[in-house]
Amino acid sequence: MKLESYALRAMFVVCMVLCFATLGSMLFPAQPTARQTIVEAQLTATHAGAVAPLACTPDAESAPCTRMD
Repeated sequence: MKLESYALRAMFVVCMVLCFATLGSMLFPAQPTARQTIVEAQLTATHAGAVAPLACTPDAESAPCTRMD
């Protein structure tokens, strides 16, 4: 009976620590590092440049337009 009591107390403590850690991570999110910010800026620039403008405006009667690459 004593062993089960210690096991239940240990499980309670572990659960409380996990709950507080989860709550703390929601209330105080981690700040991005300078490296993460630079990488995000590079990805945004890469994705923004990936879409090339159309060479012409498409009509219903004309042939499909091609992209300028």
